[in-house]
Amino acid sequence: MTFLSGGFLLLVGALLIIYYVLPKRFRYLVLLGGSVVFYTLAGRAYLPFLGITVLTVYGTALLLGRSLERQKAYVAEHKKELTREAVAAYKKKEGKKRTALFLLCLLLNLGLLAALKYTAFLLDAFRAPWEVHWVLPLGISFYTFQSLGYLMDVKRGKYPPERNFLRYALFASFFPQMIQGPISRYDMLSKTLYGGADFDLDRLGRGLVRILWGAAKKLLVADRLAPALGLLFGAQAADYRGGWVFLGMVLYALRLYADFTGGIDMALGVGELFGVTLPENFDRPYLSKNIEEYWRGALRRDPAGELRPALSLQKHRGILDPLAHDHGQLVPGLRVLSPERQQDLPKVDQGSPGPLRQRLSEPPAPLRSHPGHLAADRRLARGGLELRPVGPHQRGGHH
Repeated sequence: MTFLSGGFLLLVGALLIIYYVLPKRFRYLVLLGGSVVFYTLAGRAYLPFLGITVLTVYGTALLLGRSLERQKAYVAEHKKELTREAVAAYKKKEGKKRTALFLLCLLLNLGLLAALKYTAFLLDAFRAPWEVHWVLPLGISFYTFQSLGYLMDVKRGKYPPERNFLRYALFASFFPQMIQGPISRYDMLSKTLYGGADFDLDRLGRGLVRILWGAAKKLLVADRLAPALGLLFGAQAADYRGGWVFLGMVLYALRLYADFTGGIDMALGVGELFGVTLPENFDRPYLSKNIEEYWRGALRRDPAGELRPALSLQKHRGILDPLAHDHGQLVPGLRVLSPERQQDLPKVDQGSPGPLRQRLSEPPAPLRSHPGHLAADRRLARGGLELRPVGPHQRGGHH
């Protein structure tokens, strides 16, 4: 099922009517029901895999939350009789238990994703005498990484786990995200996902315009370029050389951008119809001056004004980084500077403005790490804020 299929458009229309007729406290159930119907229509065989992720992440998050609560209660109760070293040792012991629990859930879900996506490829690459024809569930990369980002945030104590199973199930399976993303953070998406928005014609108009804009990108740009690219890179590709090859590269980049951002635009537009704010995640990446700026453009600031971090568990980077990307999406929440490490960032210096490279209209939230592991030199200048990359020889402290 795609955004432009008749079934999807009928589903969205029916859900809109039901959504705004029911009281606000029941509206998230409408979205959950619509997500289940959408996934069932897309393929019943997909449901067990989605169910495994929802159940395991939900249960693990509850266990992690209870462990943190017990730790806080124990430390508060024995605060007077425990030394600082004893408290640190107790927290380290409990932290190891939570890490083991988290890694177990992480490996289960990433293992399932890797098995479904890469088993057939590996068997073919090594010329195995047998074949597998496993179904690849719709949106498995998106809901897996979104759920694991939520789990990491709970483990870090960023927010308590969601105890209402139905509410969490909606977060993990919200249907506009299932086709092409974007991946969302729980603390941001939950602000508009559960409350139920008032009926607003202006917002509905903005959502429809966003959907039409995305459809135009797909139908008028991406789909129109497909035949030409098929000719340039197809069976007769050897007949085209020189300038034709360069033209094919440019057209392919344009088609890739139009196809993916068109899908993202339609997902954001559908969310806006229901008053749900999904994160923007593109900011002219093809106009970047270097690869670091490219990723910063592809990781557009979320509604909180923070740069969404890439997946990078430092000790397991070689294992997880290849799985972090899915059609340009990056996993939120799996590498974030702790509050202690945020204090290591350079302080604001009002006395030496320096050259202004980027001005922001609003003061941003604390900077977080990103794939380039840049340090940031933040300086106030003319009421703006400068973000200046710093070379490796200038870095200090933790990144």
